[in-house]
Amino acid sequence: MLAEAKGGNIFEEPEIIINDGGKNLILEPVDVGLMVAKNEEVLFTLENEAMDFVEHTYKIYKNKVDCFSVAFSGGKDSQVVLDIVSRIIPPDEYLVIFTDTTMELPCTYEAVEKSKETYQKLYPGLRFCTAKHEEEAIELWKKFGPPSRIHRWCGSVCKTAPFVRLVKEIHKGSNQPEILVFDGVRAEESSRRNEYKRIAKSVKHLVQINAEVIKNWKTPEVFLYLFLRNIEINKAYRYGLKRVGCSICPFASNWSEFIINKIFPDLAKEYINVIKEHVELLGIKKEEKIKEYISQRQWKKRGGGEGVNTNGIRIDFIEKENNLEVVLTRPRESFLEWVKTVGDVIYKNQGNNIIGEIKIGIEIFNFKIEKKEDNEKILVKIDNVGRDVISLSKFKKTLYKT
Repeated sequence: MLAEAKGGNIFEEPEIIINDGGKNLILEPVDVGLMVAKNEEVLFTLENEAMDFVEHTYKIYKNKVDCFSVAFSGGKDSQVVLDIVSRIIPPDEYLVIFTDTTMELPCTYEAVEKSKETYQKLYPGLRFCTAKHEEEAIELWKKFGPPSRIHRWCGSVCKTAPFVRLVKEIHKGSNQPEILVFDGVRAEESSRRNEYKRIAKSVKHLVQINAEVIKNWKTPEVFLYLFLRNIEINKAYRYGLKRVGCSICPFASNWSEFIINKIFPDLAKEYINVIKEHVELLGIKKEEKIKEYISQRQWKKRGGGEGVNTNGIRIDFIEKENNLEVVLTRPRESFLEWVKTVGDVIYKNQGNNIIGEIKIGIEIFNFKIEKKEDNEKILVKIDNVGRDVISLSKFKKTLYKT
């Protein structure tokens, strides 16, 4: 041990402690060429195994899936996967898909553009596509509240859904196109990822097969490959980040947050301000207490809807014997539209109210919708649903959606 960093958080620099073994030492740059040459045999074995895996997977699934793709993030692992796949599969037979969460670091966007330029020169038929949610992530943070380790809405909303939607748009002839995705997931990254199968279906989406090209590679081997192939490395690693991902993330370490806020303060500030608003809505008003709450990463533990500004939108359930009565304040959607997912609906206007019935299987439930005087509240009454636990649950879910 030569030196260590102690403490530090998103606002404060860590203390750098140089131990006795690190004093009076002179750092010399590594001879990268020699390092790669000394590991040439290991790299040869690794890359050929990965290439064999890609070729074998491609041959097996060529007539079984609608599309092949490389999940490209601009990080080191996806750079290796793209390079390996590009050496095996014809360029017009797969897509390179970058999912832009809009929370990416500037150097990641730079890495994506440079990779696109490099590979399209080598393979003019190669298609680079970007999957992106229609709203910027910062606006979604304001709407849903910051994502947490419990509420990981960011993954499904900003990554999975846009990815699947893009594939559907490209393959308009198929309602549910099946896609095989070559990704850069590695076992070393976490105990959970270590348990993943190398080829697995429905891990992230029902119609998606994931193939892990470099599952058993170690981090030094990834960087060695990038040096060997002369692939430009995302600058975020030069700054000291171990992983390249979203600018502010509930799973990021103190070290990552410190680095990002130090290098990209304007970007970090946007999300820190949203977290501050969230903390204020929890009732914490003093600036030093807010800063302490954020630096101690308490926002990452959010387990409910607390701290979200709903602009007065709320739902109140009033269960009366076997009937269900619900008051919806400033609902975002129409109950009549959402309830169609539950059963067959018929209804008619009756003055300022709506009456109707919903058929679920052989059961028929009468309902009434009353608009209140202020036009901000509606009362939904559903008769005789209390004894039917399954239907009651469906109605409640529908009302929550509304």
